[in-house]
Amino acid sequence: MTKKNEGIQWEQRHTIALMQGITSLILTHRPDLYRLPELLEVNEHGGNRISQKVLQMLEKLAKQYDVDPSVIKQNQGRKKVLSELAGSSHESGESKFPRGRKRKVEVELKGSVQESKKRTRAAKQIDDGISTVIKVKSERALVKGERD
Repeated sequence: MTKKNEGIQWEQRHTIALMQGITSLILTHRPDLYRLPELLEVNEHGGNRISQKVLQMLEKLAKQYDVDPSVIKQNQGRKKVLSELAGSSHESGESKFPRGRKRKVEVELKGSVQESKKRTRAAKQIDDGISTVIKVKSERALVKGERD
């Protein structure tokens, strides 16, 4: 029984493709590296030291196999490129996982109200309480004005 790809020889383009795949996998799962117990003591500044070391190791690996280190740098912007290629909802190039979470709240500006889609029950109760206080104060002012 013969192997299917027995006649095809390994070429540099195969090595480059493999290096791109390895780089993509490692950079995609970089946050998992930050959580390793042995690396917690050097995980300051958002894992920048670990990230730089990972990139340094990948560049050394690329040089060892005669692959241009620019292959590593090309994979660093992977989220933007992949989202554009996939035609996802993140065509603006923004990360799918933004760092901060924006809360939508009801904002009242000179009579116009922007309704929110997501609000906590506590926020609604606070807003209702503030509205009630404002309403009572304005009614008192009206009544007081009528007495004068």
